[in-house]
Amino acid sequence: MKVTYAMREAAVVECQRREIDPFAIVADGGIEAWQVVLQEMTVEKRMTLIETKEPILKYFKFDRLPIELKTVSANFANLAAFVVDTLPVCGMRTEALKKLLEAKDCAVRAALREDQ
Repeated sequence: MKVTYAMREAAVVECQRREIDPFAIVADGGIEAWQVVLQEMTVEKRMTLIETKEPILKYFKFDRLPIELKTVSANFANLAAFVVDTLPVCGMRTEALKKLLEAKDCAVRAALREDQ
């Protein structure tokens, strides 16, 4: 996704609203908080639009997680939205989403252990 100046500024403003330093490094590779918030804003909008199509998507929400865990969880939510957007409704799609949810839960737990 190409990030425009307006998108970046919107994410910075959202960080400030949440009382988060937008330029704090929150993940390996120099990922800054505003980048995570931008991804979250984009994914949440998509998730809201398609959640009615696939109820399991409610388990991919990550708005209540700490910022450090959002970087992990947001990628899984994005992939889940991609699966729903691109694959036909069938048992295998449902199974893919179940396994993706399990993988997301494991990844978040692994990130929690890393913080200890």
